Amino acid sequence: MIVRQTDPRLLHFMARLRFDDGLRRECRNALSNLMEALPGVRAALLVSPDGYEVATKVASAEEISTGELSAITTTITASVQELLARVECGPMSTAILEGERGTVILVSVGGVCPVGLAVVIGLEHLTLGRALHYVKDTASTLKGVLAAEPVIPRAPRDLYRPVF
Repeated sequence: MIVRQTDPRLLHFMARLRFDDGLRRECRNALSNLMEALPGVRAALLVSPDGYEVATKVASAEEISTGELSAITTTITASVQELLARVECGPMSTAILEGERGTVILVSVGGVCPVGLAVVIGLEHLTLGRALHYVKDTASTLKGVLAAEPVIPRAPRDLYRPVF
């Protein structure tokens, strides 16, 4: 069995992504702001490298499986990063996938653990340049949210008083 040493900061960060409700709420607010600024956005997701949905926001009329989209986003991001490494272009910052009826924008939100922001856009509603501007602005906001130190409430002093 091979055991790899993992950076404790990475482990702490991944635990925060899963269990810090305040952090996930702030991330959802950033995604909501993006969807308000860009009415053509069908879905926006913030995904950890292992496919965990940190925050998701889907347009009310859409039927998109965010779990499947998160898993596929992680796979595509890993493939793009591998391709860029092979051709020595450096780490991924943005990937754009265009289809007949829409566009998917993948943006790396850096930090201790690079999470990914995936945005699905309906083609008919807006220009790619405008979408990229708002998506990158949202990624910058999310990077700030994720970089903030967690606020850990202190337990009341009575908790430490002996009972006997």
